[in-house]
Amino acid sequence: MIKRIIKHDRTIVNNAFGKVGYFIFGWLAEERMKIALWDKTYEVMVFASAKDKNTQINETQEKAYVHFKEIICERKNQLEKLLEDYYHTKDIEVLASKFIPTELTFGRNGECALSGKNTDDGEDYDDVPGLAIWIFPELRLDTDEDYRGI
Repeated sequence: MIKRIIKHDRTIVNNAFGKVGYFIFGWLAEERMKIALWDKTYEVMVFASAKDKNTQINETQEKAYVHFKEIICERKNQLEKLLEDYYHTKDIEVLASKFIPTELTFGRNGECALSGKNTDDGEDYDDVPGLAIWIFPELRLDTDEDYRGI
């Protein structure tokens, strides 16, 4: 696996997220999180949204991250069901080729969304908007473009 090197504007250590660097729209955790869907495990980037590099990760984001780690195992089946309904299949091979999780984002108000690459009908990933699965405050599916404001 090739790791992509991301240049950060500023690096700090946060109690919940660990070592993070400011990157474009928020704080990117140095450690990736493992997310399991069906029988496959993905390594995703973890972001805490921020207005700029002088905006610290807030307590609400820290609590949301800790809460996510506590509930992800029990929500796994619900996440899988959302994707199965969206793609109209339970075929794990098909699902794993259509949705590839890439990042987990925590908004300033404690929102949490798992986003990823999306392809359908044989289209290239770059030609189709990504998908975002809101984990909280409510479990729902959106396009990647609709969730970018968190």
